[in-house]
Amino acid sequence: MSTSSHRRTVLSLYRAILRTHKKKLPYHLREIGDAYVKEEWRAHKKAKPEHVVQFLRQWTVRSPSHLQVQCLTLQRIICSH
Repeated sequence: MSTSSHRRTVLSLYRAILRTHKKKLPYHLREIGDAYVKEEWRAHKKAKPEHVVQFLRQWTVRSPSHLQVQCLTLQRIICSH
C-alpha cells in the first residue's frame, strides 16, 4: 500500500470512529470517547509498522458496528453509577 493510500485509509477509519461517537454518544460521554481516541492515535502515530498493523486491526474490529455496541455499553456502565 502506498503512503498516501495508507494515510487515506487511516484517516477514514479515524473519522468513522469520531462520527460514530457523534451519532451514538451523549455529549458528556462523547468528550471522553473522543479524547481517548485522539490520545491513542497520537501515541501510535510514530509506532513501528508491526505495531501499527495490530493497532489498526483492533480499531477496525471496533468500528463502526462494534463501536456502537461499545458506546451503548459505556452509557450503561456510566449511567448505572
